[in-house]
Amino acid sequence: MFLDHRHTDQQLHIPNNGRPCTDCRQLRRALQINMRSLRTRGMTSFTVDYLLWHHFGNHVALNPLDMVRRYRAYFQRIPNPKNLAAFIETYLNRTPIAFSRDGLMGPKINVPVLQIVGSNSPFVESSVDVNSRLNPADSEWLKLSESSGLVLDDKPEGVAQAIILFLQGRGYVPTTNVQELVHKISIQSGFDAGDAGDDPITVLESISETNS
Repeated sequence: MFLDHRHTDQQLHIPNNGRPCTDCRQLRRALQINMRSLRTRGMTSFTVDYLLWHHFGNHVALNPLDMVRRYRAYFQRIPNPKNLAAFIETYLNRTPIAFSRDGLMGPKINVPVLQIVGSNSPFVESSVDVNSRLNPADSEWLKLSESSGLVLDDKPEGVAQAIILFLQGRGYVPTTNVQELVHKISIQSGFDAGDAGDDPITVLESISETNS
């Protein structure tokens, strides 16, 4: 609804420069090497490191060690590296999504939009660019401190609180006690167990059903 990836202008980045870039030779070259490697050799340490950067940003070491280890092990065991190569190729060849605040450089976005980005994500600048092209009266931008690109893993309570407050600002779930919700998720969020009941989105869905 409001976290719709179709309304996000995802741009390529060069690590460490912090500026969005749609045709950066360094990164395009790295992605092309990744594609060839995935198709001929399978997963390599180079590809794993790129995926970690894509998810955790430029400061992987600042993230919880157990989380980084879990994702590194997951990436190393990706069963279909050729499919990942095809995904990267599609990513490289995608076209920008044109939209603008005033409607002059593309259509306006006429739905409420909430953007949540981790402070250590490599895509902070892209999210700022997207925010500059949205209607400020009907959009919110939130950067979660000490968080990577995996905000649901890093800050489940912050994500849940942001979503509920965003909905309440538009007249939905008015009776939901945000602090109680955050406390409940904080108690339940042993995410390493992988229990769907611990997922903040599952908790939010149950709240939505209760208030419907």
